[in-house]
Amino acid sequence: MSSFSIPLSALRALSNGVDSVSQNLANLNTPSYKKDDISFQEMILGADGSGAGVTVGSEAKDFVQGPVQSTQNPLDAAIQGSGFFMVKGSSGELLYTRDGGFRVGPPGVLVTVSGARVQGWNVNTATNTITTTGPVQDILVPLGSSLPARASTKFSIGANVDASAPVGTTMDVPLQLFDSNGGPHLFKVTFTKTATDTWGIKLSSSDPDVKQPAPAFSPTSIKFINGVLDPSTAANITVGPVDFTTASGLTSLGTLNWDVFGPGGATNPAISQLPEVSVTKSVTQDGSAAATVTDVRIGDDGKVIARYSNGVESDVAQLAVAAVRNPATLIAAGANAYRAAADSFVMPASASGTQGNGTIVGEALESSNVDLADQLTQLISYQRSYQANARSVTTADELMQETLSLKR
Repeated sequence: MSSFSIPLSALRALSNGVDSVSQNLANLNTPSYKKDDISFQEMILGADGSGAGVTVGSEAKDFVQGPVQSTQNPLDAAIQGSGFFMVKGSSGELLYTRDGGFRVGPPGVLVTVSGARVQGWNVNTATNTITTTGPVQDILVPLGSSLPARASTKFSIGANVDASAPVGTTMDVPLQLFDSNGGPHLFKVTFTKTATDTWGIKLSSSDPDVKQPAPAFSPTSIKFINGVLDPSTAANITVGPVDFTTASGLTSLGTLNWDVFGPGGATNPAISQLPEVSVTKSVTQDGSAAATVTDVRIGDDGKVIARYSNGVESDVAQLAVAAVRNPATLIAAGANAYRAAADSFVMPASASGTQGNGTIVGEALESSNVDLADQLTQLISYQRSYQANARSVTTADELMQETLSLKR
């Protein structure tokens, strides 16, 4: 009797629905978990299209973005938008995950909580650059590594010199430079107003290791037009080499370049001449003492950044992101990871925010996209439907009993 088979098919399908909701509720707090969506479809019997009950039509992951929550953990990362982190399991299989809860595993490799090795591109130590067009590889975290001392070769000053100051006014800017051994030496750059819109510049030092006098800048002055550096001023003012005393045992610093316009270039120079008090805003230079890595973090662009004991930060790697155009085809591989199916359309690995990928957010994790209220509503709906179909089975059984009793 179809009065038995039809409600029994509903009980089977609804049981699967309850399983799906239970799985979603169980993973309510699982980072990056994507909820299971289940749909039902009618079953028909025979050419006349008579109803034969219901079955599960499809069950697939819903890859809608989950909320991104800040964690303050320096090695956590989340993807805002589409895309997946690329990881390799213990068997070497390439997997995809949205779970960016990373840590440093042995031997200094960035891994997921389950131990899968995070993929990306490491810095080329010879050129200090990261190329994101080559094949992906395990991310190496340089904990315990050292940074050699680096002699200063260039510097920049952000400042304003007072346009209303009388001729002869001076302003001193402290400048610390490093020798090839990483030793610091204190200098100062003196601005002296020599004429309207013209300021002389001079380098000096009271450091006993610095041979006196310090070399002169070339050119020896800078000019302004309406408060802005004269475009004819050289982009780089040079000075040097800076010699040290024989007693110091130090080799001289080579020619130093003063990037007088700064990162803003000629359109937004670092030095201005406004009718305001003379003030130093910033001083930067590229030298440093020897140092060791103190901590590592993931930046908002997916770069792995090492911080050294001397305060210097350096990019050491870049996380790879893979866009999957049809993520519903991915096959769950456990531990919040997926493997590509034969019909999965996976784009080549690329950096954060490129080739249609989302952007990586550092010190954050993507939460589960399960909506508690929605799941509880579905659960109640499945329960009511299950009860109704169970009643249909009971009624069919009573009808069968009445039919059997007709022979008595």
